[in-house]
Amino acid sequence: MFPQVAALRREEWPQMIPFVLTCAATFECMLNDTIIDYCSFKFGFKELERYSKSLVFLPLREKFDYVFPFLSGNKFAIRRESLTYKHIEKLISLRNSLTHNASLHQKGSTKFSATHDGRRTIIIPKSKLTVTIQSGLTIRNCTAFLQAVRRINELLSKRNEWKEDDTLCRIRQ
Repeated sequence: MFPQVAALRREEWPQMIPFVLTCAATFECMLNDTIIDYCSFKFGFKELERYSKSLVFLPLREKFDYVFPFLSGNKFAIRRESLTYKHIEKLISLRNSLTHNASLHQKGSTKFSATHDGRRTIIIPKSKLTVTIQSGLTIRNCTAFLQAVRRINELLSKRNEWKEDDTLCRIRQ
């Protein structure tokens, strides 16, 4: 964990947002790079865009679920019960809450208010905005996110050496 994040007090949780977003962006970049690299090797540069584009544009959660079977020719998948998987799932959910926040608008909790100069502002009740995000932004979670991203990076960089373990399982045919 980075000392700056580890030294934060609980009330300083918003300062962990860049760390979480960077972890999530790094994770997605690793998946995309691996997909592009594999597609260029497997299908050649002429067909690279055709095959890699649809995979790169998958939603992050689906891309994560699909990348291990894809890279291994349906021999390996990530264990959904593994801590690595659970931490990445939580990272993706938190990243989606921070960047997309559509659930707040779907629940009808958003109100509009006119300011004194006639502009409209959006009022989102603080409790609804912060509960999910604040509960996810903890030192423990940030540490777990970083460890999980490192574990996935390790697996992706050694894909020819995969074996069944606490993170990967063999797909039974």
